[in-house]
Amino acid sequence: MTTHKRIADLVINLTGINIYQKRKTQEIVDARCLFDYIMREKCKSTLVKIVDHYRKQGLYRHHATIIHSSKLWQDVCRRKPEYRRHFATIIGTELSKAQYQNAYELVDKLKTKKQLSKFRSIMQEIIE
Repeated sequence: MTTHKRIADLVINLTGINIYQKRKTQEIVDARCLFDYIMREKCKSTLVKIVDHYRKQGLYRHHATIIHSSKLWQDVCRRKPEYRRHFATIIGTELSKAQYQNAYELVDKLKTKKQLSKFRSIMQEIIE
């Protein structure tokens, strides 16, 4: 299962909204915004990969729509404060696994001060 699919499933389960519906109601748009923001800003996924993920699920979304959706994240949080909790839950369950894996790989290879500095910055991100 891909990162896109795992995060989309978490969004669907937490919000109770199917982000792949071909409708544009405010609640569906807000749930897609949560998914798009996490994929773009936290997972550093490319627009092409996000568009491909939606297409595989039967929904066409243009890359400009995804950019716009990501920028609206703060507005969605003002309208629906519970989305901040959903965001924290998803980040805590999905991204921390990847961060721990990266940290483990770095510790395994530490040999220089530069590498130690990089490891410290990754650990600082995990703590924050």
